[in-house]
Amino acid sequence: MREDAPGVNIEFLSPQSDHALLDSLQHGQIDLRLGWLPTPVQTLRSKLLFKDAIVCVARHEHPEFRGDITLEQYLQASHVRVDMQRAPFADRIVDQTALKMHRQLRIALKVQSMLTEFKVVANSDLIATVPKRLATQLADKEPLQLLPLPFNIPDVRIAMYWHEVTQHDAGRRWLRQLLTEVAKTL
Repeated sequence: MREDAPGVNIEFLSPQSDHALLDSLQHGQIDLRLGWLPTPVQTLRSKLLFKDAIVCVARHEHPEFRGDITLEQYLQASHVRVDMQRAPFADRIVDQTALKMHRQLRIALKVQSMLTEFKVVANSDLIATVPKRLATQLADKEPLQLLPLPFNIPDVRIAMYWHEVTQHDAGRRWLRQLLTEVAKTL
C-alpha cells in the first residue's frame, strides 16, 4: 500500500454493533468490515479472503497436555478468552458445541487483547481456543503448543464486507482489490 498509495492512511476501529456497522458502511464512514458475518444483510456485498482452522493452545510445559487434548480435558480445563462486545464466531461455535453436550466451558480469565491471551497461556496452565494461523505465528515467539480440538467445528471464514452504495467507488474498489491480492499470499 505504501508503494502504490503512500498518501493513504488506514485506521482500524473496534468492532461495532450490527446496526452501527451497517449505518457506518452505508454512509461511507467506514470502507470495509473484515471478519465473518454468517448472515449479512442483503445490502452488503462480500468477498471471502481466507479460511482458518481453530486450535487449542497451551504452554509447552503444561502438566496435562503433550501434543493432544481429550474432550473431557478440554471441557474441564480453565480457559482464557478475549473479552469482546460481540464474541468471535469461533467462541460462539465452541460454546454451542459444549452446550449440545450439556456442558459449559470454565472461562477463568478474560483479557482485552489476543496478544495478552497468548501471553497468559504461555505463562500459566490456562488454555485458549484460537485461529491456527495466528497461533502458529505466535508459537515461534512464545513457548506454546498447538493442540487439535477434540471435536469438529467449521473453519473460521474471514471475508471483507462493504455496502452496495460504495460498490463502484474507484478508491474503495482499489482497496478491495489490494486486500484480495494480499489475502492470496496468506
